Amino acid sequence: MTDYRTTEHNVLIELLSKHTVDYTKLLAENGNRQQLDKLKKEIVAIQKEINYRKKLKNYSNASTDYIYFRDADLV
Repeated sequence: MTDYRTTEHNVLIELLSKHTVDYTKLLAENGNRQQLDKLKKEIVAIQKEINYRKKLKNYSNASTDYIYFRDADLV
């Protein structure tokens, strides 16, 4: 699985779109289970990174703001 921490936001959106299209197509064709699982993991990882950045953006001053992340916040 790829580390998306340094990936630009627009690239994340493009990757999410591409992986979602690939996953949907493979699912409709009753494709390879391993490929489906790999795509699903990548989709979830990208979604987590996007949600992480969105939440982090809400806290502009790390010295006074407390940031709590739960699993529900990231997916």
